[in-house]
Amino acid sequence: MKKLIILIMLLTGFIATCSAQDRKTPIMITSNRDKIAFYTDLVNEPITVSPIFKVTFTNRYHPGDSNITVKNVNLTLVMYGIQPRFKLIESSIIENHTATQLEQYIWSICNGFIKEWMKDQPYLEYFQSRPIQEVTPEFYGSIPAFKLLPTPEYQKQNTCDNHQL
Repeated sequence: MKKLIILIMLLTGFIATCSAQDRKTPIMITSNRDKIAFYTDLVNEPITVSPIFKVTFTNRYHPGDSNITVKNVNLTLVMYGIQPRFKLIESSIIENHTATQLEQYIWSICNGFIKEWMKDQPYLEYFQSRPIQEVTPEFYGSIPAFKLLPTPEYQKQNTCDNHQL
């Protein structure tokens, strides 16, 4: 799992804070790419977010396979909060329109930007690096937790450079 996480981080690339501002979803990835943050006025203090995805492949993976194709990626749930108090967001909360504005925002980030990461991960390399007999067509995984930071912290930094968390 650590190798998959490292590969995910290496493949993310750099997203400049300035261009993210234009999308009204300011994003920051630190220079060593081990931390991701989204700036929002929906929080007053940093909040940790951990999404969990179900990745479905077209076929089972068997050792020696030279290809594995992602069929579908679904966000199953999101844990968020400040340690040790985490809350869960499940799809039913979103579908029933009972989610708070913050929960809707978190879900939209995870079900959009983060989900796209999950579609393009090097699953074959990950499976080949493990002593795995075979992998079912369904795989549950997550990216490293990311942060939601209050907008005032973002405004103070006022540059286009990558910033440290």
